[in-house]
Amino acid sequence: VSHASTNGLLHRHLPLIRQSPSCFPGVLRCFASSHPAASSPPTATTDTLATKHKPRVIILGSGWGGYTLASRLSKSHYDVRVISPANHFLFTPLLPSTAVGTLEFRAIQEPVRTIRGLGQYYMAKGREVDLDKQVVRCEDLYKGVKFEVGYDYLILSVGKKVSCPVDVVACQCSSSCCGWPEFPTPVCVDLFLTHTVSLALCTIQFYNDHQKIFRQTILNQYHQKSIQRLEGVVVFFLKHLYHARQIRNRILECFERASNPTLPQIQRDRLLSFIVVGGGPTSCEFMSELHEFINQDVASWYPDLIPHIKLTLVEAGPGILGSFDKALSEYYLKELEKKNIDVRLNTAVAGVDERYIEGEQITVARFKDGSEVNFGTMVWSAGLAPVKLIANSNLPLHRDRVVTDDYLRVPNTKGRVFAIGDCAVNPAVNLPPTATVAEQQAIYLSECFNKYYSKFDVLDEKNTEVELPLPGKVTPALMPFNSLSFLNKLLCNSSPKFQYKNRGAMASMGFGGGVTDLKTTDLPSPKTTLSGYASFLVWRSTYLSKQLSAQNMILIPMFWFKALVFGRDISRF
Repeated sequence: VSHASTNGLLHRHLPLIRQSPSCFPGVLRCFASSHPAASSPPTATTDTLATKHKPRVIILGSGWGGYTLASRLSKSHYDVRVISPANHFLFTPLLPSTAVGTLEFRAIQEPVRTIRGLGQYYMAKGREVDLDKQVVRCEDLYKGVKFEVGYDYLILSVGKKVSCPVDVVACQCSSSCCGWPEFPTPVCVDLFLTHTVSLALCTIQFYNDHQKIFRQTILNQYHQKSIQRLEGVVVFFLKHLYHARQIRNRILECFERASNPTLPQIQRDRLLSFIVVGGGPTSCEFMSELHEFINQDVASWYPDLIPHIKLTLVEAGPGILGSFDKALSEYYLKELEKKNIDVRLNTAVAGVDERYIEGEQITVARFKDGSEVNFGTMVWSAGLAPVKLIANSNLPLHRDRVVTDDYLRVPNTKGRVFAIGDCAVNPAVNLPPTATVAEQQAIYLSECFNKYYSKFDVLDEKNTEVELPLPGKVTPALMPFNSLSFLNKLLCNSSPKFQYKNRGAMASMGFGGGVTDLKTTDLPSPKTTLSGYASFLVWRSTYLSKQLSAQNMILIPMFWFKALVFGRDISRF
């Protein structure tokens, strides 16, 4: 074995040697004497490739794509490792139900570490991908310690984050809000015009060399406070479990505070005003769940507050549920309006202000049509933005998403890097950013890896510069249930390229209501639409059947029964 090969082998096995120094005393001393820098404690860099008899597959993300792929990859062929800040898989279609107590949080998640045969899980954020060294630079979620993890194959499944672009920052003043564009000095106007500014409801980012100077100028001279301070207080996202927990606590807090007899009327009306931003399935389902919670539970325990409650759904487009059949979208809209929900179409949020009105501090949502609504809780579930790993990477991007080919490979990586889910895009194919796309992509990749890529010896140094061979034919995952996967071969044509199959779309409307669109589905079912109770039964039976563990298949109907018979829990803790 050459000296270079020996050095490379020792470098890759160093973390294992360090973990068991008593087993390798001679090796460790020999390596430390010739590599003094490498013998230092592994605080900044750890874990390169240690398991050499199996190629290491690093999966970034534990969502629909990452978790499905990690579960289905053959552990006898690959050393599978997951890096994600969330140590669980979240069943997102049921997330709105947890925000009001219809379901409990733990009933819709699956821990990553329960995946059978999983090599390792790192609770960290991926910060950078070094394509030349084939390492992922990560940051520990708690201490911020940076470390590296080597890979033979890398799958990017990091999704996207919720984006809330607005035109103003929050401020406090005794009169009408001054707003972002109306700076009183030419200096700020010049900065505003000459620098690219991206304002978000959760943070303010200034992508220029004067980031800190510009921000400090605003904060110090004009006492304008960032909307970041309001996130998690009165403004919430709805994408993760902790978001739902925050929303649930805030809703209960609003009702408890509003019931205080000493509270001024303007403050009570503000606390009981709820705004949901976005017209997609998540926003509509949450609004329906919130309305049902108010009618069935709040009406029983806070009857005096019912006349003061105001629900507002805001959508920037011309209609809600834009991906559904138009008749279903209009039906859902009419049902919301029947429930006295104020649905505002063609209305975009311009900003969120903090004002003093009648001596009370009030949060106000301003819309681009000039209207305003005081609110106590705003739930934002519209718009997507790339995570930092993708935005700051040197990977090829198209509209802030990683470019892939027909085989889900990232170009110019010799078939070592793949991307799936919301963070990936094939410019030649327009796929929706949905969970079913990520799930089907993960199933396709698992078939490619288990059947075809396992025959390629990626560990052989002779293959370092060799392009990974293309896969053979793979049957698309049309059927939504594993028990019916045998029908895929009967109903679909196999191809080496990834094929997306439309499984239809569903949206619930609380107990006994919902819409199901099967007009364009590839499933062997009537090309029709469903609404009302029939759609409700399809929605619940489908998502209950798709649970990944027997535990959740038992817990979920139990919580549904509890909410129906005994009501939702209104405790805040």
